[in-house]
Amino acid sequence: MMRDRLGILIACVACTLSLSCASALQKNMESWMGSQESQLLAAWGAPDTRVSLTEGGTVYTWVDTWYQQNGQPANCRKTFTMDPRGVVVNWSYSNCPVRIWQRE
Repeated sequence: MMRDRLGILIACVACTLSLSCASALQKNMESWMGSQESQLLAAWGAPDTRVSLTEGGTVYTWVDTWYQQNGQPANCRKTFTMDPRGVVVNWSYSNCPVRIWQRE
């Protein structure tokens, strides 16, 4: 019975930590909404890919390789979409490890 409670407590703490770190990345990405393209590029550096959209605007993606606990590499992708005026209007990320993210 005590072992079950300890397992549940550990799982709850792990979930809380995971959610708070994911929220930090979400807050970082969200903080760029409405920013100018030049500000984003100055802070993030050259993107790994740049795609021009047919309706105007641009999609920039940065890819970071990280290593999972099993030693296998994985790619974290962070993407921002600019409107034709060069303003950040959307963002997304995928496969990013849990860590603390802060806007520089």
